[in-house]
Amino acid sequence: MNTKAIIGALLFASGEGVPIDKLCDILSLNPEELSKIIEESKFDWHGLEIRQIGDKYAFVSRPDYAPYIEQIVSPKIIKPLSDAAVEVLAIIAYKQPITRAFIEKIRGVESKFSIIKLLESDLIEEVGRLDAPGRPCLYGTTDNFLKNFNFSTLDDLPPLEEFAEKILEIEEIPEQLELTQ
Repeated sequence: MNTKAIIGALLFASGEGVPIDKLCDILSLNPEELSKIIEESKFDWHGLEIRQIGDKYAFVSRPDYAPYIEQIVSPKIIKPLSDAAVEVLAIIAYKQPITRAFIEKIRGVESKFSIIKLLESDLIEEVGRLDAPGRPCLYGTTDNFLKNFNFSTLDDLPPLEEFAEKILEIEEIPEQLELTQ
């Protein structure tokens, strides 16, 4: 049995990726064994690579072949996110699952429009309802969020402390410029 070939066939046939636990069941492997096989064969797929996206493995084309692929497949035109939408997305990514009311409490402004745009862009989704009066929606990020921002899992997000330090560094720059003038 050529396990690597079976993995390739399963990922190719699925098109969208296969949950890790499903691959493990089919192949009678544990997640560590599966990960090791994929890691050992990561350069054997020619123009493709296997990438973990959330709780799935999927075939994706290698980034260095993008100029060739774009000649036959039109790239998706992704509308840039507004600053407000990026802020809301960051809050959801780090605090999920989270309600709109809590997002608005953090930001201090209404966030309904940004949430709608993020839902339409398939970067966030409703992941449940809070067991509270009114049963507000809980939001979380999608596999599309992971894919678009090149994360395998949410564990790949930079630590929130590091993120906050970078923001403080940015805020300090104007003060430094004033000192030199």
